[in-house]
Amino acid sequence: MKHTPLLLLFLSIISFTSESAAGFQFIVGEGWYPQREENFIVHADIKINDLRIRHIENIGLTNLGGKWQKCKSGKREALEILGPINPDTHEVVKRLLEKFDTCFTTNKVKVAPVIMLDSGGGYLQDGFDLGRVLRKQGTQTVIVQGSLCASSCATAFLGGHFRYLDERGEIMFHAPYKINSYSSVSGKVDIACQKKNEDLKNYFNEMLGGSDGNYLYNRTMSYCSTSSGWTLNKDAAKLFKIHNVKF
Repeated sequence: MKHTPLLLLFLSIISFTSESAAGFQFIVGEGWYPQREENFIVHADIKINDLRIRHIENIGLTNLGGKWQKCKSGKREALEILGPINPDTHEVVKRLLEKFDTCFTTNKVKVAPVIMLDSGGGYLQDGFDLGRVLRKQGTQTVIVQGSLCASSCATAFLGGHFRYLDERGEIMFHAPYKINSYSSVSGKVDIACQKKNEDLKNYFNEMLGGSDGNYLYNRTMSYCSTSSGWTLNKDAAKLFKIHNVKF
């Protein structure tokens, strides 16, 4: 699957804040919209096999109603993750986030680093590893309009301290599976799905809490497919606490 860069803009800051596990306050953004390439500086464009991760900085609309000036560094940085979640993803993201300028508003509120996800998934353990990096760094994970975050991408998405799903984005969960056979002629894939996975259950509980984590685990394990699963839009994700930005 070929992925096109998301090229999206963090438009404005709102007042919803929360305490992170590290004791910081984070502030999240309201609204992502398509923008032109010339509105961005690309600090890094990492390609490893089919994985692509871009570190971008917005340079357009830098004084939108004065709100952009609240960030003392003057920057709006983000990472775009495009393609499969693989063993390199969490390490690349960790190293790129270390290059971000820590951004505070004039009220000394830390601005959550933005991670945009558009991926069909990958190996489950790699989703765990990425999700835990995202949680430790206090990030905001975003699925933008027209994007799908599925399988291990959905697992990683839960690591965001703030999680935002656009009205025209989707997130999809399904049970972990093993490929028994694949026919290059017919394209038919024979799979064996796991009946239970305690590591997945514990991860969901870690990220969402017991009640919501257990519900998500049970729904996830009830879908066995390489191409479909428990697929949610924004309002559905909000109902089950997967989307948790309250605006």
